[in-house]
Amino acid sequence: MHSGYGALILAGLILSAAGDVLLIPASRKAFLAGLISFLLGHVVYALAFIGQSPREIAPRPFLIV
Repeated sequence: MHSGYGALILAGLILSAAGDVLLIPASRKAFLAGLISFLLGHVVYALAFIGQSPREIAPRPFLIV
């Protein structure tokens, strides 16, 4: 949370949770708002991952001891 990456991931999680809640009502407007919330959440996730260098997101090998 102390980095831009952490803040963006948190924002994406909040938008995704809001999307879940907005899909509960049977209203067409709420459904559309839920879809938009999910879309914005995924855009925020993409921004978070684009901001990382390839070295930071590369998979690390497991250490088997």
